[in-house]
Amino acid sequence: MLRLSLSPSRFTDDELAPAIAFMRINGLVAYPTETVYGLGASMASKTAVERIFEIKGREPGKPVSLMISEPSMLADLCREVTELAQRLISEFWPGPLTLVFKASPGVPEYLQSKQGTVGIRCPDHQLSVALVRLLGAPITSTSANLSGQPAPVDAQGVIAQLGNRLDCLIDSGACRVQTPSTVVDVTGDRPVLLRPGAIDFTEIERHAKGAQP
Repeated sequence: MLRLSLSPSRFTDDELAPAIAFMRINGLVAYPTETVYGLGASMASKTAVERIFEIKGREPGKPVSLMISEPSMLADLCREVTELAQRLISEFWPGPLTLVFKASPGVPEYLQSKQGTVGIRCPDHQLSVALVRLLGAPITSTSANLSGQPAPVDAQGVIAQLGNRLDCLIDSGACRVQTPSTVVDVTGDRPVLLRPGAIDFTEIERHAKGAQP
């Protein structure tokens, strides 16, 4: 496994090139975000996504979410960005909030839930955003841990759980927030909490009220 030690805010595109190269050939890259370390693969690589399930011991039918570098990328990933979603995006993105949308036909089935939805996050972390930008496509955004175990907040935590089963590990020290993102379904008129996390759901409800009929 290649280990890259980089600053979370002072790095060059060339320094990230090896990680991008791995993702272009079905590779898996552990990377830092503001919340926890994530496990990244190109969304177009079914082989790499299947490796994620195998390495994590994740149960089939429990899809992984996607990470984007800017909200404009939603146009190719979801069927609709509702007024509710727009309010939460405006308030909390970039940041530790994963929103669940109705997936567009452009999202591979292996990344969709049985209900045809997909989780998407736009992080507040320069390095992880750069990975998406350089790859030119969304990457998977699932914590770099064994299913059921704590999400790692530093590179050593990734190694302790996943060992050398990855192709590349980007080490940029400890994560800033150290709590997984809050996951909220925005396919209806009201936000539905799917997983508590870094943003208190009462805050989300407060900002969503203006979008409710």
